[in-house]
Amino acid sequence: RLAAHCAQIATESASPGEEWRVGSLFSGTFDALAEGFRASKVTTRRTFAAESDELRAEVLSAACAPEVLYPSVEHAARACPPVDALVASPPCKHVSRAGKGGRCHPSVMQHVRLICDTVRRARPRAVIIEQSDGLRTHRPAEYSQMCAMLDELGYVWHHTCVEAHADYRVPHRRKRLLWVGLRVDAP
Repeated sequence: RLAAHCAQIATESASPGEEWRVGSLFSGTFDALAEGFRASKVTTRRTFAAESDELRAEVLSAACAPEVLYPSVEHAARACPPVDALVASPPCKHVSRAGKGGRCHPSVMQHVRLICDTVRRARPRAVIIEQSDGLRTHRPAEYSQMCAMLDELGYVWHHTCVEAHADYRVPHRRKRLLWVGLRVDAP
């Protein structure tokens, strides 16, 4: 439901049935964030996904059938084609209370840089990013840096924190940060 809600916001100005090419970073086994587009009014084509874990990549390939499955986000950032929507759900264990207790790992900002590089390359009409609220509460400097980096991309950002378990009936208690960016010059 959370992914579908984000996709609804992203495709608000699209025509019903319009085809959108969707790319995904940090895809995970079932790429739930990109799956949200199935509930939107657009028809989706899974243009690319990026997943470095071999087993997850194998399941992702079978379950979601992206046209291109990159072995890493770094590969996608260097080679991805243009898309209409880009979704990214970077690993949250380094900023989540459930993971490493909110200690920020250097890779967290590297994830943000890779997302920004991919946005610059793919020029999507919409970008959806999801992350643990631990980034905001435990690492406010990195959170501010991420927001500043996103603001430089030429998108209008709708940003909120949600109680995933209460707002979207997610089975575990989690606060999630959501960004939905709409490109300023998009049709």
